[in-house]
Amino acid sequence: MPTPMSAEQSASRPMVVFVDLGTMLSFDQLAACLHRRGIEVVHVTVADNLLARVSSRVLYDQSHYFSTPEDLDSILGALPAERVVDVQCPEFLLDDVIHAAHRAGFPGRVVEALEHRFAWRDKLVVSRALTEEGLPVPPVEPLLGLSGPQLVHDLGLPLVIKQRIGSGGEGVRIVSDVAQLDGVVDELGGDPEQLYAERFEPGETLCYAAAYHDGVVTEHAVYRTIQATAAEGPSSTIEVTDDPEVARVGDLLVRQMKGLGLVNLDLVRDKQGTPQVVDVNLRAWHSIVALGAAGHHFVESYLECLGVDFAQPRRPRPLHGREVHVFPDQTPRTGARWPAVRRFVGDWAEQRRVLPAKYVAVQLLLFLRRLL
Repeated sequence: MPTPMSAEQSASRPMVVFVDLGTMLSFDQLAACLHRRGIEVVHVTVADNLLARVSSRVLYDQSHYFSTPEDLDSILGALPAERVVDVQCPEFLLDDVIHAAHRAGFPGRVVEALEHRFAWRDKLVVSRALTEEGLPVPPVEPLLGLSGPQLVHDLGLPLVIKQRIGSGGEGVRIVSDVAQLDGVVDELGGDPEQLYAERFEPGETLCYAAAYHDGVVTEHAVYRTIQATAAEGPSSTIEVTDDPEVARVGDLLVRQMKGLGLVNLDLVRDKQGTPQVVDVNLRAWHSIVALGAAGHHFVESYLECLGVDFAQPRRPRPLHGREVHVFPDQTPRTGARWPAVRRFVGDWAEQRRVLPAKYVAVQLLLFLRRLL
């Protein structure tokens, strides 16, 4: 376990840096909760509109804007490197962030954690590695060099076509007819080398989430998606469940991980009842704070993994079977506005114990803008 650092006794607060290309709800929620616990949170983003800039300035202690890797170098280089305990960023920014963190002189364990996450960002490579380790993963094939009929012969229909580096359900398409394949490749950037095909598993979708350090799980949760924002997008309603087999697979996978931080897995239960791992993301996820309403306090577990000492609240037992709305709901809506208003108010009432007031205020502003 990393040596604890006291936020109260230290003259300087520990710092977590968030780097993104626009609003990421999981980052904003985690940052707001970390700030409430005495952590300094820094936002490095493109923030290309006024509301995004207002949101960033309200939720973070510092807001910086970049458009090139050189900007990123300059921004990270100006931060007090010795205070940085983690950097959260989407997978496609890891390369630039690692180089900037190296040049900025960030602590070794921070850079090592980023490098470990980089090793897990290529989803085709990860699927093959998990297969070699004996973990349940659907069969996969690269798109480059294989014809549509060959892919169908190997994997069947429908096919799941994925970008090798992606996040948040982006870069995923389901192909039910081989004739659709060329069009899907064009939709996903047109470069077959950056894509791969996965056998479609039609079973129940589940998620495993954990905070970890050096292969040790400090907290995990298993939940199922009740409602999603889109076919392959983040969950908008989840149910926390007690599923020993999913927990076992997730724990086995995490034990192979070096570094520290957060991980979220998507799994599909196949016809034989085996949970197959279909996605691995080593960063904050969309429902990380919402799970607090069901007794899973990942903000505290994350800080524990980072070695940050803080006053820990009493943790209730997980509420298995609890259905939780992910706040704010990002499901596209049409028709009457009042159902959306009722959902927003009801979700906030459910999450008020775990979400800071200023985060709710920002989301209210963004919600009203969507309604008007």
